[in-house]
Amino acid sequence: YSSMASIFMDSFVPSSAIKDNMVDYMDETRAADLISINLDNKSKNYKNPDITSEQLSKFYESNKVLFVIPELRSFDYIVADANYLKKKLQISDAELEKYFNENRDDFSSNSFAKAKKQVREVFVQEKMEELSSELAKNLEEDVSSGLNIAEIAKKYNISLQSQKDISLADMNSSKKVEQVELADSVFELIEGEVSYPIEIQDQNNIMLVELKSITHSRQQELSEVEGEVKKILNQRILAFENAKTLEEFKKSYDPKKKQNKSTLKAKGIVIVSNQQYTRAELPMQDKLPPELLKSMFDVKKSETSKLVSDGKKLYFAHIKSVQSNKTKAKKI
Repeated sequence: YSSMASIFMDSFVPSSAIKDNMVDYMDETRAADLISINLDNKSKNYKNPDITSEQLSKFYESNKVLFVIPELRSFDYIVADANYLKKKLQISDAELEKYFNENRDDFSSNSFAKAKKQVREVFVQEKMEELSSELAKNLEEDVSSGLNIAEIAKKYNISLQSQKDISLADMNSSKKVEQVELADSVFELIEGEVSYPIEIQDQNNIMLVELKSITHSRQQELSEVEGEVKKILNQRILAFENAKTLEEFKKSYDPKKKQNKSTLKAKGIVIVSNQQYTRAELPMQDKLPPELLKSMFDVKKSETSKLVSDGKKLYFAHIKSVQSNKTKAKKI
C-alpha cells in the first residue's frame, strides 16, 4: 500500500501547477510577418494563355457537375402577416376594461387607467393569435374545397405574389424571408397543387403557395458553356501562377533583408510586419484562415508557416518571436 501511495504522490501534479501551465500555454504570443498575394493578381505583363479546344473539353468532361442547371420552380403565394391581421381588429375601451377586470392579477397596477397601455398590448396579442388561428382554419377549409390561390387571395383581399424560375438553393439564400420559409414546401408540391397554411411561429404570419410549373434540371452542353469554362480555366491558371510566385518568395524570405517595395508591388505580394497573435485569441482572428493560424503556432521561432489559402488570397507567416504576455496571462 505504502509503495502504491508513494507512486501516486510522486506523479500527482497540484491543481495550481496545472492552472499555471494552462495559462502559460494560452498566453503564448507570437510576433509574425504576414505575407500574402491575391490569387487573381495580374502582373503588368501578364496575358491569359491560349486554351485549346482539347483543354476545354477535358476540363468540361472532368467537371460536368459545375455545369448543371438546377431544377427551377415557378409559383404564386400569399402572405397574411401581422399588419393584415391588425386591420381586422376593432377594440373598444369597454372591451379593454372588461379584460382588465377579468385578469386583474396579471397586471402591475390595480387601476385600469394606469394599466391601460399594458392591457392593450396583452389583449391585442391575444386577439391576434385568435385571428391567426381562425384564418389558418378557414384557409385550410378553402384548400380542401378545391379553391386555387388566386380565388383565395381575392376572397380574403390578400395581395397575390409571383415568383418565376427559382432554384431551391436560391430560395434558401433569398433576402425575402417568406421565400426562405416557403422553400421546402415549394419543392414538395406537384404542379397545380396548393399547400395547406404555413404558419411562422411567433410572427402571426400565415402563407399559402401554389406551384405553377417545374423546369427540370439538365446538364448543359459544352457549346453552351464554352465561355464559362474558358473563364474558370483562366482563373485557375492565374491562381496557380500567383501561388508559384509566393512559394518561391517564401523559400528565400529573410525578415532582416530590406524588401524592394516596387518589386513586391509588381509581383502582387503584400507584407504586414510584426503582427501579434495570442493563442487564447485565435478564435477571434476571423479575418485569417484558421489553418494558417494553427500553422503559425506549430512552427518554431525563425521558421515560416505552410502556405494556406482562403480561396481569394494565399498566405504564409514568418515567426519572429515567441513569448509569454503577462497582461494576457492576468486576463486569462
